[in-house]
Amino acid sequence: MNMVAPENLLVVSDLHLNEGWLPEQAQYSPREDFFYDEALFALLRYHHERQDQACYAGRPWCLVFNGDTFDFEQVVTLPKEGSQLQRVCEVALYDELGDRKKYGLGTSSQEARWKLGCIARGHPVFFAALGWFVARGHRVILIKGNHDPELYWPQVQADFRFYVVKAYAAYSDDAFPLSKADVNARIQFEPWFYYDAHFQVYIEHGNQYEPSNHFLNYLHPTCADNAGELDLPQGMLMTRYVFNLLEDSYPYADNVRPPTRVFGWMLSDNPWRGTRVFLARARDLMRAWWWIGKRERSRSQRAPALQAQSQETMILPDVHHGLPRALLEAIQTLARARAQFSWQVWGRMAVDQGMLGILNVAGFLSGAWGLFSMLRSGKLRKAVQWWLASLALLNTGHLWATIANNDLRLDYMPVVARELAERFHAARFPLRAVILGHSHIGRREWLASEQVWMFNTGSWIPALIQHPFKWALCLYFVRFAAGQPDASPELLEWDRLSNEPRAPEL
Repeated sequence: MNMVAPENLLVVSDLHLNEGWLPEQAQYSPREDFFYDEALFALLRYHHERQDQACYAGRPWCLVFNGDTFDFEQVVTLPKEGSQLQRVCEVALYDELGDRKKYGLGTSSQEARWKLGCIARGHPVFFAALGWFVARGHRVILIKGNHDPELYWPQVQADFRFYVVKAYAAYSDDAFPLSKADVNARIQFEPWFYYDAHFQVYIEHGNQYEPSNHFLNYLHPTCADNAGELDLPQGMLMTRYVFNLLEDSYPYADNVRPPTRVFGWMLSDNPWRGTRVFLARARDLMRAWWWIGKRERSRSQRAPALQAQSQETMILPDVHHGLPRALLEAIQTLARARAQFSWQVWGRMAVDQGMLGILNVAGFLSGAWGLFSMLRSGKLRKAVQWWLASLALLNTGHLWATIANNDLRLDYMPVVARELAERFHAARFPLRAVILGHSHIGRREWLASEQVWMFNTGSWIPALIQHPFKWALCLYFVRFAAGQPDASPELLEWDRLSNEPRAPEL
């Protein structure tokens, strides 16, 4: 593969834009995670200015957003009552919205369009940056993830292109005009994955390979019994019914990795405040579990009918990005197999997190019971015994968390990459690299047995990681150079201070 590729390639993922800056309130949305619009703009400028270097061969760039670019479920601002609400939701009053009044709008095309408008208003620099990039002849590809399945709707895609043109017009001096035809030709939406034949790289978000964020029908993620709404997986329902409310008090709560550590982090940050918020939101947590359980029971009872309905719209194309139908079916079968909970695949993680949850809950209840027994009987000795038991349980949980929540122990993406490579090799289809996202764990690994590079593009948001509670921000991206198609692809980190890429500390 010595030919110069037609374009250079940049891959990022998991930006999670939502409402951004709220001018009416003169503050950011408490659920906003992405504050790096200018950093992304700087990254695009940097690579545009260097495209004439020998390694880039003067070829344009293709920027791939590998899923979860947006976080539609965390957009909770409602249209104004009256004609605006009627246009979006077909009701005129908030009291007619049902649970949407408390939890935000749903997933219909019209409601998703409203949410994208909120995102665009809160992130004008992001949309202007993409317009600037496209106006200079480069391309943008958006792959949907579990947090932005709304990109499935054609009208949402049209609105996205409109907001890019609008934001660029407000920013630009017209030295490089941008037309509707330009964005239609150079901004592309992928329903599943992107495969680049020149670099022989397979790019997919990765949510389809784990049970809580798997869509039954990823190509057409609508409800089998209501084609006007999206069929959200369990993980997104937890975002809607629990984390959105929790982030009113604890911004970044959904950035804790893994989510089972959220309440432990709250208690370690401020025990009294954490306890108060935990008790206040316990009802929401119970309600979410009840609702998810009810939906899953209903789906299991109607499984044959739903499966038959989904199969009608699940027909795979004969070829997609050059990949033959047999390979597409093999990839889809792999995703379905991994999305079914089994002890063989997910047993260790379930035991790890279950044990952690038991220790933390037992520690919390022991401490609460000690306080209750002291107030009831007035005897301090018994209360101290319970408090010592609470301290022992919580410290054991803390020690177990440093083991169970190690990134290398949590990250299942290398296994997924290896199994994907096996499918490509079985189909005798060329593959040099697999790029995934979703887990927010940046990674670059050579899979020697498959002779394939595995990358995880991490995220562009702060994440609370292990040992014991530490915030980390790493603006990772993967780069392929058109003038060096045989060279190893690079995993890099964008340095916001120097406005240059650097080698990450993995």
